Amino acid sequence: MPESLQEARELDHARLAQLDLNGGRVLIEAGAGTGKTYTLASLYLKQVLEGHTPRNIGAITFTNAATEELRGRLRQRLAAARRGLEGEEAPRQEPWWLLVGQACEREGEACVRQRLLEALAGMDEAPVHTIHGFCLQLLRRHPGASALEPVLEADADDGLLQAARDFWRRYLTDDTRAFRALAAVKIETPENLYQTLRGLVARQPLPWPETDPAPPDIVNLEQQLDRLRRDVQQALEQEAEILIEGLRAQQDKLSRTYYRPQKPPWWEKLRLELADWQQDPADFPEPLGKSKLDKGIKKAYRAELGEWLGRFRLPALADAWNGQREKLKQAYIAYGHALLARALEELPQQAAGLRNARGSLTPDDLLRLCAEALEGAGGEILAARVAQDMPLLMVDEFQDTDALQYRILRALESAGTRLVLIGDPKQAIYAFRGADVHTYLAAREACAPDRRFRLTRNHRSRATLCAAVNRLFEGPCPFAWRGLEHPPAVAARDASGPLRLPAGLDPAPEAGLTLWPVGGPDEACLPSAQQARQNCATAAARHIAALLQAGREGTARIGARAVAAPDIAVLVTDHQQARTLRDALAAWRIPSACTSRDSVFESEAAQSLYKWVAALAEPAQPARLRVALADPLGGLDLAGLRRALDEDWEDWLQAAADLHALWRRHGVLAMIQRLLEKLGPATLACRENGERLLTDLLHLAELLQTAAARHPEPAALTRWLSQQIEHPGTSEEHILRLESERDAVRILTVHKAKGLQFPLVYLPFLWRFGPDSRRNAPHHFHHQGRWRVCFDKHNTEAVRLATREQLSEQLRLLYVALTRAETKLFAWAGPVGQDAGRSAFDWILHPPVREAVVTGRETFRCGDFRKDRKAATLADWYQRLRALAGPAIAVADAPPQARASVAPPPVAQDLCAAPCPPPPHDPWRITSYSGILRGEHRTLDYDADEEDIAPWPGIGRELFPPGAATGNFLHRLLEETDYTAPDWEARRAHIEQLRLRFGLPADERWWPALTHWMDQVLASPLPEQARLADIAFGDRLHEAGFHFRIRGARERDLNALLQRHDMAPLEQWVAGRRGNACLAGLLTGAIDLVYRHGGRYYIADFKSNLLPDYAPGRLRQAMLERRYDLQYLLYALALHRHLALRLPDYDYDRHFGGVRYLFLRGMSPRHPGQGVFAICPPRDLIEAFDTLLEGGRP
Repeated sequence: MPESLQEARELDHARLAQLDLNGGRVLIEAGAGTGKTYTLASLYLKQVLEGHTPRNIGAITFTNAATEELRGRLRQRLAAARRGLEGEEAPRQEPWWLLVGQACEREGEACVRQRLLEALAGMDEAPVHTIHGFCLQLLRRHPGASALEPVLEADADDGLLQAARDFWRRYLTDDTRAFRALAAVKIETPENLYQTLRGLVARQPLPWPETDPAPPDIVNLEQQLDRLRRDVQQALEQEAEILIEGLRAQQDKLSRTYYRPQKPPWWEKLRLELADWQQDPADFPEPLGKSKLDKGIKKAYRAELGEWLGRFRLPALADAWNGQREKLKQAYIAYGHALLARALEELPQQAAGLRNARGSLTPDDLLRLCAEALEGAGGEILAARVAQDMPLLMVDEFQDTDALQYRILRALESAGTRLVLIGDPKQAIYAFRGADVHTYLAAREACAPDRRFRLTRNHRSRATLCAAVNRLFEGPCPFAWRGLEHPPAVAARDASGPLRLPAGLDPAPEAGLTLWPVGGPDEACLPSAQQARQNCATAAARHIAALLQAGREGTARIGARAVAAPDIAVLVTDHQQARTLRDALAAWRIPSACTSRDSVFESEAAQSLYKWVAALAEPAQPARLRVALADPLGGLDLAGLRRALDEDWEDWLQAAADLHALWRRHGVLAMIQRLLEKLGPATLACRENGERLLTDLLHLAELLQTAAARHPEPAALTRWLSQQIEHPGTSEEHILRLESERDAVRILTVHKAKGLQFPLVYLPFLWRFGPDSRRNAPHHFHHQGRWRVCFDKHNTEAVRLATREQLSEQLRLLYVALTRAETKLFAWAGPVGQDAGRSAFDWILHPPVREAVVTGRETFRCGDFRKDRKAATLADWYQRLRALAGPAIAVADAPPQARASVAPPPVAQDLCAAPCPPPPHDPWRITSYSGILRGEHRTLDYDADEEDIAPWPGIGRELFPPGAATGNFLHRLLEETDYTAPDWEARRAHIEQLRLRFGLPADERWWPALTHWMDQVLASPLPEQARLADIAFGDRLHEAGFHFRIRGARERDLNALLQRHDMAPLEQWVAGRRGNACLAGLLTGAIDLVYRHGGRYYIADFKSNLLPDYAPGRLRQAMLERRYDLQYLLYALALHRHLALRLPDYDYDRHFGGVRYLFLRGMSPRHPGQGVFAICPPRDLIEAFDTLLEGGRP
């Protein structure tokens, strides 16, 4: 055991009472189940009893849930101490009562009681936070410490994907060699670049080894290859056919291993390959290369054929070509690695710049700002103020700290804040979200030896379980890293009571761990990972079924109570294992509840809900509704879907409109709840995995409601949901929630199970813990005090170091899994698939190989599982497994064969809803232009779908993407702008807020592009010999809402009127009504802009549609495809009625100027008329339309 742990002393309450927290940093290493929170609460009580107030005692942990739990535990400890002073006996029996007794002797009982009362009253002010919450409060309490306003946005976009796209544009768009270099290392898109580097950015690793930023030989190698190609081509034309026929004629002198005459014969295949090479020179066919020919000639004929082959140039040129291509390939790979290293250096800075531009902070930004404030100018004064307010800071789960967080803690410590660090490096399993066990080890070494303590008394597990874990992790370097050791745990008591099981269920119920083999020493071949996963899941499910049956029969008991499903937890390492286990349990009709560290945005529920959200955000686009209805969430079979798209279509359109209106009025959460009511929550719950589905849907609804504060527009919120699904983050709030645990076996990932405990734990996939040889990612490892990254996946030293890093983490993960049980562990182990001999359990079985692996001399693998040596290796492996057997560990000879029966089905009640009376027939309704068109099967807006649009160099295609968000942004911008004096720079901050509100992306080019675009729009000539720039604010009316009555108009009459004026009729005027329906009720809408010029009144409608071009013919086509002709007819009638009421001498021909549809992307003063559709509906059309809607005859 290393010196650092030998010197650590057990921290019992007698020693804790004597501990002087003013003497410097204290580090407490607490093993699993040893009561670290209990100890932390005792330290907190000690401080309060010594006269410190809660507001002066800081506490940090690493999740929001843990923060609330810690605050509650501290409050409970103070309350328990107070009850003990009032005479309650139970608190007086606790070990921490020694602290209260000593305080009473020292200060007097009345003083202690008063301190406890005041502390309880002040607990709401106690600074108990996550590390991010702590930094947020620090910066807010000390204004001026940071130039940016500190905020905490858990799901803020870190900008890294946009930075990757910007990097791609800077370095690859115009550089073919750079593009080829990244393609050579399997990076073909900006998204690939982002996925490769996103996990490395937080640690800022150094490249290893150092890479050449621009290998100089690529151009030269390409030139050499080009010259060589001409020589090869010439030799090919002159010699290839002669050479092939000569070799064919001497087939008997060639080895059939290399030159097979069977169909297809080698010469036919070779001719095809040569033809391909001439079309696209790649690798030259090897059979004509000198090296292949030398191997392919039989020994007896090598001299004879060798002399003949010496007459040809082609074989040597073929080898030279392939060799040169390989050199060029390696040069490109080296250049690709250099570009990745450059991207890793530049992307964080670029992403930070993007976040600063939009005023957004990620949680890591908050830590960075805090560190910079404490370490920069004035940092010492700031740290001293914090130390004065908070002289003691306790850090729970310290093993989950990273280097940046530790910098903050050290800065506070240097100013006088005393640190109490408590954690367990053996449980450091969150490297994927930035936790760094090496930071813990460095902090431990910086702590004085007499200030290091440990907790080894296990209050969770019974004695044989503790002994089993001690047995597995004994010996040198049990966690594949020096300094990570396992002090033996001692069971405090067997609180759970004895375990009694039938003999057929467990060969040794008294043992803490029972191991079953996955295969056996006589296996002909190792099971694949897929076979082992299925077999172990099936065996575990069968055993659980038998155990629960025995519990129902009263023969399986823990203490005095029968074993039941909630006593059982199955721990897995990934979602695929969980799914396999869940299916296996379902076959035995055993309910299960599953949790993992997966994001809810990765679930099937997220995909389904997105389709409905997208449909309801823009209900005027029926194609989206059809996609949503076809999704499994709708629960429609083929016949039901056909009915929904036919006779029930109008009802669904009306429902979509109603849900959209509800969204606008009461928010997205209310809309989703109403949607689920319509889909039928009972029906959803009855589906397979229905409870999981409902849990995820409600979770997503809450996240959408929270995000709506930053993205209030439905289109912007829909885009946010799409981005989360495409790039799910690791925020704690996004982790899948557990569905109901009632009467269910719990399935959890090990990461999710940390901190929890269960009476019985199954580990069906113990064999799977270990480095993943199929992991396709850069090698990432800690070396000589720094994190390093190696992009060369074939670098043997990097492979060794990275494999050791992964192995160490997997051993820690295994330790966490093995320490969750209170009473019993069941596990399956054995060599499996291509990773046989590399797992964490293999490391436990083979101590002799550890030294070479830990020192980095060898890559870990125990035994040789190749065919000729597999039998001996398997025999040795299972002999080592049997050597583990003892009082604490039972090793079975064969997989369990427990008898089990399918669980009885749950008793269900037949419920049915009372029939609803049919709705009364009433033609009166509130409708609008969109409502009238809702039943029309029309082409989508170009804003919504641009897949088939040819590239067009118009304004805003890249910076202002098509869609409702851009349209809404432009409408609001034009509504607020004074066209005669826009003064863009003075309004830039406000316009930036508008852009953020509507969720539009932006880079450094967006502002000049926007102002140039808008200046073009305002300066474009209109048909009335004016420009928008000539129209004063007082002559404009935006979003002119209107409501007018419709007394009753028949569809047949309306369509006849349209056809008389060369307008296309509508399929339906009244949604949900077939035949000659009557349109009656209230028609409502809003006109984008009504403006006055030259004594006339005009209607303008802004369109941000992205069209292939904006010539008059294309505009007319767009107007007809979207039935904008009906829209302007309704708008013209509304303005006509309004002017008739307002102007005493109103005359349509004299006062109504016409309608202007302004397609903003096409407007330009250099091309008059482009992007402007102008029309003035005939007077007789407007008056006849008015008469029809009033119930008359035209």
